[in-house]
Amino acid sequence: MAILSSPLQVITSTPPVTRGFTAATVAFSALYAWLQWHGAGPTPYLTLLPGSSLFYPWTLFTSAFVETNIFEFITTMLFVPISLRYLERIWGSIETIQFIVVTITFSNIIAFGFNWIEYFALRNADLLLYGMQYRGQMALQIGILVAFTQLMPEHQVQVMGVLKARVKNLPMAYLTLSTVMCIIGFQCPWIIIQFGWFVSWIYLRFYKKNTGDVTGGIVTYGDRSETFSLLSWFPPLVHKPLGLLGNTVYSLANKLHLIPTTHGDVETGIYTQVPGSARAEAERRRAMALKALDQRLANTASASLSPNPQTPGSRPPPVATRTESSGSAVSHTSGNDKTPSEVDSVDLGKPEMMAKAGPGLSHTRTTSMAKLPTDGYNVDPDEMFTKYPVSEVKLMQQRLREDADAKQEELRLMVGERYRDLLQASTSIISIARSSTRVKAALEEAKNVIQSQKPPPELKDASLPGNKG
Repeated sequence: MAILSSPLQVITSTPPVTRGFTAATVAFSALYAWLQWHGAGPTPYLTLLPGSSLFYPWTLFTSAFVETNIFEFITTMLFVPISLRYLERIWGSIETIQFIVVTITFSNIIAFGFNWIEYFALRNADLLLYGMQYRGQMALQIGILVAFTQLMPEHQVQVMGVLKARVKNLPMAYLTLSTVMCIIGFQCPWIIIQFGWFVSWIYLRFYKKNTGDVTGGIVTYGDRSETFSLLSWFPPLVHKPLGLLGNTVYSLANKLHLIPTTHGDVETGIYTQVPGSARAEAERRRAMALKALDQRLANTASASLSPNPQTPGSRPPPVATRTESSGSAVSHTSGNDKTPSEVDSVDLGKPEMMAKAGPGLSHTRTTSMAKLPTDGYNVDPDEMFTKYPVSEVKLMQQRLREDADAKQEELRLMVGERYRDLLQASTSIISIARSSTRVKAALEEAKNVIQSQKPPPELKDASLPGNKG
């Protein structure tokens, strides 16, 4: 019973928009597979055909529910539902619906117009108008990656413990794959990834309505921070021409009132913040903190790798003989041509040398490795070279480097991830302070009104003695 209830619990705990969108994807994909199984041929009422979509305009959105092969369907089912579930819990159902509709519909509109432009230039209707059917959720997939880049850019994703990448690098990697596939001749449906990236970024940058609890009760639109600007997606080589183009389009859109105005978060110029933009300023400081942290870690790493000059005779003399408890011994006599460290590095580092030396030497090395200090940060290097062979010191060095890299990564993730939590907590505190001020003012006003009122006149009781009729 527990096994049967687990899928039901997962379904019931899934937010409604994610649940409905996933169900629609399964239903439309199954319908398309059933029609193809019975030889239905082209289905312009399900998929987006540039030559037929004028008569089936709903396919500009509903074509995203259709996955035409099993590989695309599995990829969508593994990535999209769990991602939408995460976004819906953060944004809410209404904003999630708007994000899905905008990303899918406008990407398909751009693809529809692009194919017609190609047709007017090449005059190949069989290929460009009726030979390409846009379908699936590639546009939504890269849109979700863009949203994750906005929410948690420094989070690291691991695939089976082998492939590691930061979230902010995933959209451009997917975009690069789309570009390569388009160059080699697979325009449909790969080109829609590029349209989906651009549409989702524009929506999240300028049009998505931010909730009041995040922005201190002020209604704002988009994310105008430096870390989410258009230039942040591209290398510095193209920043100047791209910035000029972006400024021109941005100024024209403002003049035509195509971008909603915000209070307290207005941005002008080359996508930079102005004084009074709390969110943009906080994002700028966060980016500066990450940059300073990276520089500090790089300087620390370079300083630790630089050799420390030592004066002659500063290292203690090497031990002449090392014995083990079982009675076997390996001696380094003063008449030997090699130094003790050289003998260790050659004889103990090679399996064939250990085999010639016999079981006593192997047991000695195992015993000394077991005695390596677990905390190598408080051990004197000269003392380590005296007590242990070079091969074991190298093992200790490798272990220390791995620990240092892990701590650096943990620190960087903490700064990148928890900074947003700190910003949200600070805005919540500011909102609470403002609410407390309003409550205090209302209480003072009520107190003043009560004090300003005159006391009611006293009523005379006729039944008391001495009072006349």
